Amino acid sequence: PKQGVDVVVIHVVPTGLYLDAEKGANSVPFGLPAGEDSGTRITADKYRETGSCKTLTEALDVAARIYVPTGAEVVISLHGDLDDIEEGPLQLINSYARVNIASARGLTEPAIITLDRNETQNALQRFPQFKDDYAYSAGVVFSDVHVKVNNHNRTCYLTFNGGIGMGKQGFKCEIDELAGFMICNASFGEGTSFFVYADAKRDQEVRMDLIVNSIGEGSQGYTNRPYLCVFGNVGGPNEDVGSGLTGHGVDITIDFRNAGYGDDGNTKIVWGFIQKATQYANPPSLCFLNLGGRGGCRAGGRVAPVIDLDFGSDEGSRWDLSWWIGKRWLENQNYFGRHFRTRETEDLGFLATYKMTQATFDTFRDHTLTKGSSIDIEQEDRFLCGPFCLFKEKEIELGNNFVSLTCVPENGGYIHGGHKDRRIAALYNDSDFPKDPEANKDTY
Repeated sequence: PKQGVDVVVIHVVPTGLYLDAEKGANSVPFGLPAGEDSGTRITADKYRETGSCKTLTEALDVAARIYVPTGAEVVISLHGDLDDIEEGPLQLINSYARVNIASARGLTEPAIITLDRNETQNALQRFPQFKDDYAYSAGVVFSDVHVKVNNHNRTCYLTFNGGIGMGKQGFKCEIDELAGFMICNASFGEGTSFFVYADAKRDQEVRMDLIVNSIGEGSQGYTNRPYLCVFGNVGGPNEDVGSGLTGHGVDITIDFRNAGYGDDGNTKIVWGFIQKATQYANPPSLCFLNLGGRGGCRAGGRVAPVIDLDFGSDEGSRWDLSWWIGKRWLENQNYFGRHFRTRETEDLGFLATYKMTQATFDTFRDHTLTKGSSIDIEQEDRFLCGPFCLFKEKEIELGNNFVSLTCVPENGGYIHGGHKDRRIAALYNDSDFPKDPEANKDTY
């Protein structure tokens, strides 16, 4: 790359032919500089010099070998669908250095990436401390792409120390043979990101869709039913059996480029959760936040964006929302600060606003923050706290001073900005306090 660049773009053309590539500014992913002098556009010489890549695996191998100036980021631009299963591992050599994968802006639909739990190499296999887990990628951010995964009824992560993004074409992930699947996970001391960078001043809708096509037969992960987490760890939303080095002590960044998303006349950001395997009596669990099982998970950010949620009622989707927020997140010294809002429900009601079936709503449980976990809602009449906004909207839906989300201040749980009715007393069990003081002494 030439001097002074802040991004190095490697282009992937599925046919391997320059003639089939998007040309000019259309060859560059949305959100990056694409001028003639930017050095990001594809040219015949540049494509040849970078190996005429046809797959992501090839492009990542090239990215690991080329010189990248300090502070610059690596972006892989996809010029079409990658229908063949990626061999992997999807990472930069033996690291999880950040690399961004996105569709060229000239594509009308996000490019397809095909991954398979039995054929795509584990991106964690080269890290002894994580090798018992499986991730399709390490350090990768998938933006404006359509990822198809077949999990073969086994647990896995889509991204590890990476994340996802939605700019022009949005993000879609289709899942076959679901057991336990987490979109984003990270290692201790690191973080995971969700970037929203669509053009805000337009009358358009940009979507993230997580679509479960089928449930794995037989074994169903570590719980009595399969589960899907946006941010999560192995074990499901009411348990946590992952490594002590994954999912704990991590930061979640949900980064909105513009504060006006969701306002009248501005871009509408929709997060969809579509569940097509409706033949089962017990639907899969859906959890937004299930990191921090052993504490130390933090999140927060812009408070102004308004997010629309779609739980798939138009497709007949059924979910189990018992743990929309994971059990262990609620009780292990985690924090969620002021952040984005979800669409208010007064005009249409909860079910219509969020396109949720009554059966799904009936599983949406009340919860309590304790043992050091806390959130900042900013104001009681309208939460400004990301996924926790759904609890307030449930209270509005049910009325009669109903309280869906509480905390135990005595045990360090707190809802900053909440009214006193949200504070409840701790419940103790006699076994917590031995009657014989001698039985509670330290022994050396």
